[in-house]
Amino acid sequence: MSFSARCKRRGRGLNKIAAEKRLHKILDKPQRAGIDKHVAPHVLRHYAASRTMPRGRTSDAIHGHSNAATRHSLARRVWHSERVINQLFTFSSTIERLRQGPLSEHLDAYAVAVAEQGYTHHSIRQQVVVIADLSRWLNHKPIALQDLDSKAVDRFLRLRRRQQRLRRGDLKALERLLAMLRQIGVVKPDQPPVADTAQSRIVAEFRRYLLQERGLSPLTLLNYVPVIEQFLSERFHNKALNFAMLRAPHVTGFVMLHAHQLSPVRAGLMVTALRSFFRYLRHRGAITTDLAGCVPAVPNRSLSTLPRFLPTDDVERILECCDRTTSVGRRNHAILLLLARLGVRAGEVVGLSLDDIDWSTGQITIRERAGSRPSCR
Repeated sequence: MSFSARCKRRGRGLNKIAAEKRLHKILDKPQRAGIDKHVAPHVLRHYAASRTMPRGRTSDAIHGHSNAATRHSLARRVWHSERVINQLFTFSSTIERLRQGPLSEHLDAYAVAVAEQGYTHHSIRQQVVVIADLSRWLNHKPIALQDLDSKAVDRFLRLRRRQQRLRRGDLKALERLLAMLRQIGVVKPDQPPVADTAQSRIVAEFRRYLLQERGLSPLTLLNYVPVIEQFLSERFHNKALNFAMLRAPHVTGFVMLHAHQLSPVRAGLMVTALRSFFRYLRHRGAITTDLAGCVPAVPNRSLSTLPRFLPTDDVERILECCDRTTSVGRRNHAILLLLARLGVRAGEVVGLSLDDIDWSTGQITIRERAGSRPSCR
């Protein structure tokens, strides 16, 4: 393999490839991974699946690299893709194990839905694993997919708890899955029909408007409808819906009350849902004022996320943590110097070899990506 090819491989996909290689090692030879040979198979599978989750890099904090772009690019680029799981996992054998059971055909749609809600790449992988476990469990139970309900999910979670496989977030993930399946009509409603009220009728009409006239995906309604139901409940308190009395302060007050309780992504979904609803009301003649223009934007403050770079004093303190009396400490110190002083990216450091260092001139050749021209620093 050429050096440029090695750099490309070691760069962007290093964490995921290494994690899934470890998964295969655990499944094939558990003793080599330091696991007792008497561990039950289901515990071994759960441990192996959990090892496919990539870990963050400390060098990202030094450079200020943010995972936000990677995290949300999934939702942006795969809306028209039917193989989202192939982008979350690398090896075909892993994907084949995930795509078993009656829920396998809905994994991609679920991954897109939660990515739009702002869940991280790591969290989406965890949720996909527990849904795949439920799908394989359903294969051995006399439960048709359309009959899947909260009671069946509770039975599955009790089994995981007895096997000590229950993870925090499993329940919420399966609740979101059930809500999605009910929304698209795959699973029967788990509760009696909603009472025929003015609020339920306007919400049902808004849902039909989004699906039929706007052509939105049923999954988008999972983000829009709860916001509108909450706004109507708080504004009218189950009274008659008098939309003509709505004013801009009612809209801005609702956003200001709830936006700080949500992540920036979820807050953005909330204001998008409100704007869509007020455009619908104006379209049907229920209001004459353009309330959609009154919905405030959610600020994304520069200091609300990780800092883009570390101050000099903090970098010096990190460098002092390296024990330079050992070979590992000297190696770490050299890597941190490359990151902090030369601005070398983590993937570029991984791709360096001794041949790239010209000791006589004090130059280092950096190959930023395969096929690009090398630069000297």
